[in-house]
Amino acid sequence: MSEDIRIIIDPSQIGLVQMMLEHVPRQVPRVLAGAINKTLMSLRSHATKRIAAASGLKQKTVRDGSFVRKASRGTLEGGIRFSGRRIKLIELGARQTRKGVTYRLAGGGRGLVAGAFIAAMPGGHTGVFTRQIKGLSRGRIRAQEVRTEGRVPRLHLWEVVGATIREIWEQGGGMQQEVRAEGNRLLAHYVDQDLNWALERFGHA
Repeated sequence: MSEDIRIIIDPSQIGLVQMMLEHVPRQVPRVLAGAINKTLMSLRSHATKRIAAASGLKQKTVRDGSFVRKASRGTLEGGIRFSGRRIKLIELGARQTRKGVTYRLAGGGRGLVAGAFIAAMPGGHTGVFTRQIKGLSRGRIRAQEVRTEGRVPRLHLWEVVGATIREIWEQGGGMQQEVRAEGNRLLAHYVDQDLNWALERFGHA
């Protein structure tokens, strides 16, 4: 699956580090890979906050749904991928109204699932449920049948789920630009930081 954010070292950054560490060339990939990985971890935290603020999700939910591919000395690039699993609507700031349940939209404002209701199931799980699934099988909002275990009869309910974290990320055009710009800034910062560390330890050429 393709990654939503990729961090790649610019050739000019590689050239600078190679020139400054020409007396210890084996440290070059170590410095560059380390800078990429620090960037990825910092950027994951930054993107998590932005996505959570846009969607109303808890930061932990977003963090658990993001995956980092780290760089290595042999592969000087890395990336961040967001989950494609649909989020239960209850986690998207769901509120009960007379017409149904409203939820927070990633682009701002609130959507409505007419006739839906918030309830707690016998097992303790609280969610947004509906008995009518017409119109919920397409687009961003879908319904998943609620199944019961043991001898409890079927409830004939469907739990409503919303967008995925990846879809929330893709909807936020301005958010993507800001996060990627922050990635470029962080990478430059960590390349300088790790290069200075190497120079202090191994000296200048």
